[in-house]
Amino acid sequence: MSAVRVSLRGVIRTSLVFLLTYMVLLFVWIRVKDYYAVGVTTVASHLIEGLMEVSVGEIRREGGDMVVSFLPERYRTRALIEIVVKTSVYTFNTPLSVAIMACFYPYLRSRHRRLYRVYLEALLLLLLVHLLYVFSLEGESVRSGMVRLGYKSREFMSIFFWQFLWQFTDNMIVRFEPFLLGAYLYLRRPLK
Repeated sequence: MSAVRVSLRGVIRTSLVFLLTYMVLLFVWIRVKDYYAVGVTTVASHLIEGLMEVSVGEIRREGGDMVVSFLPERYRTRALIEIVVKTSVYTFNTPLSVAIMACFYPYLRSRHRRLYRVYLEALLLLLLVHLLYVFSLEGESVRSGMVRLGYKSREFMSIFFWQFLWQFTDNMIVRFEPFLLGAYLYLRRPLK
């Protein structure tokens, strides 16, 4: 009977931590997410610029979205490849992900000497997922834009790589993000 009471207390405590954290973070995130999206989009765009033969023309915010213009570098035309990055697609799960991370705190607190490092790693994983989303979206869009403009040939491996990376990131990783972070924290707990 007491084991049931203790676990019921743990469920109630965890539920309260989740709800309070989620409500506070949702309120804060709504005000901060646009600035975060500018940073993520800027970094991912410059990674694409260094990888493909394009330069970033302009990065601007339109409503809740980011619009990135790429210019092909080696060609004299001024054709633009404009990409709309819907920031809400990859940022909507962030308050939920961090609230799940907060729920693990009472269980990890007494078992980890460097708990701040585990949470820093989890936040870095969250940032990398968001960067991968924008990077793969822009990479696939720039590749198809360069083919459409006639600057690149239709190479099977290039098409396969960019489409696979984009589809996998969009359909799997971004939607699985809260559970990925929860699993990461669960697996980082030390064994007894």
